[in-house]
Amino acid sequence: LEQQRLRRAILKLGSDEQQVVILRFVEGFEFAEIASVLNKKEGNVRVILHRALVRLRTILEKDKKQSDL
Repeated sequence: LEQQRLRRAILKLGSDEQQVVILRFVEGFEFAEIASVLNKKEGNVRVILHRALVRLRTILEKDKKQSDL
């Protein structure tokens, strides 16, 4: 159930955010590898990941509140 909630939440992210989250946490890539794959600077990848995690937290909290109703 939690994995389904997480998958749905990831799908609500932007495409760059989705790619970075999946490459980092599913595929286990390092930041330099992700930057190379996405043709971005490593610092940009870190910022994208941070923003994605903040958005994921917000999405999951809203989803939890709705499911508790």
